[in-house]
Amino acid sequence: MSRARRDAHLGTKHRPRASMLAAGSVVFLLQFIHGTATRFVYDAAQYWDGALQLVSGGDVATAGVLNIRGTLTPLVYLPPAAVAGLLGEGSWTWLVLIWNALLAAALCAMILPQLAELIVPGHLVSHVWTCALLGGLLFALFARFALLDVWAFACAATAMLLISGRRSWWVYAVGGLFAAIAVDLRPSYLLPLILGMVVVLIAAARRIPLVAAGALIGALPQSIYNVFHGGSWLPVPTATSGLIGVQSAQAVYSIRYDTVLDPGRNPQQWYCDPSLASAVSSEPAPTTPLSVAGSLLTHVPESLWFGLKKIAAALQWSWSTPYEPSPGHGTGAIAVVVALTTAIGAFALLRAIWFGTSTSNRLIAGGLLAFWLGAAATLVLTTPETRFALPLVGVGVVGVTCGLTTPIARSQRWTSTLSLLAALSVCVLLLWAGARGVGYPVPPGPLTTPAECVRLVR
Repeated sequence: MSRARRDAHLGTKHRPRASMLAAGSVVFLLQFIHGTATRFVYDAAQYWDGALQLVSGGDVATAGVLNIRGTLTPLVYLPPAAVAGLLGEGSWTWLVLIWNALLAAALCAMILPQLAELIVPGHLVSHVWTCALLGGLLFALFARFALLDVWAFACAATAMLLISGRRSWWVYAVGGLFAAIAVDLRPSYLLPLILGMVVVLIAAARRIPLVAAGALIGALPQSIYNVFHGGSWLPVPTATSGLIGVQSAQAVYSIRYDTVLDPGRNPQQWYCDPSLASAVSSEPAPTTPLSVAGSLLTHVPESLWFGLKKIAAALQWSWSTPYEPSPGHGTGAIAVVVALTTAIGAFALLRAIWFGTSTSNRLIAGGLLAFWLGAAATLVLTTPETRFALPLVGVGVVGVTCGLTTPIARSQRWTSTLSLLAALSVCVLLLWAGARGVGYPVPPGPLTTPAECVRLVR
């Protein structure tokens, strides 16, 4: 090989790495556009306090509320908490912002672009910059708070990346490990990951035991913790069943739950569906997501509209997401961006399945779409907040990235145009359904019974 050809080859080889570094720097800076949090409250305070207690040797279980949260949750903010012990309380919000910005940079400049590259090969640099700009803007909403939503999604996306394509046997096990960590941090990722991983591994069934072994290792810390604190080997927090029971009872008529950071009012803000609340008021309250599904199936077709409103309302982000303003703030520009990303991304993945260049590409696109559908189903079967729609948006970022780089043959132009029009129509539907979904706000405070929701229309 001549020197000129060798230099050109090396330049091509290192170009994606340079792009990842540059794009990662841009994402890192984007995370600072909302500034730091004034203070950590509610869930964020508990996650942060758990990490602080772990550093100081205090009561981690009480501070981190580990009876309903995964054993690994205090570890997420352990590094900034350790540094905070040296710098003092005044550094807390800055350290969390920097730590979360580093995660966003890795997620948007490395993990998500490589997922897109597996679906539409040969465009890694374009994938890097698209994910960096779009993902960096959307994930910046979460960067200032000590929450786990982006961390759980990053672990889930890493799991999907590691089990996709031809890799060494141990990589599949590490993928299973990351999947277990994602579920420990945010149990709502269980269904999306199961669906997504099953689709990806259809053509490589012999790898499933490796993934399962990695997941088992990832679940061991929770099981070991439970043995010493609750006497059970189950890899879930000890009070999980009670929490699921409460949430399932509310899931059949509640649309969305918000935490409002307004010192002049109760922070709890619920939105509900009076029509469905009236329909289920005389029925036994569901106690599990399966019984929620059974209840909703008995009220078809009304429950289909209810489910769409739940998904759409969770996508009604604001500039203050993951916390939300009081009712009546309307649909903002960021909600339009979120709806567009979600709808166009999903249709782009569907198109990649139909026109993919290889079986592997199609299975990976299908796995991400199955993950997306699992996340949507989880929103319907639980009591979601806006931040719980993050997996839909994150997968949407990958889908949009693939859509922008997918070559379109002349014979596919009409199909591509129709797909885009369908995606835009779904976006409009999501915005309209989301606005309808938050049309019945419950007075600030807890949501107790369906009757409380029914009274909103009297």
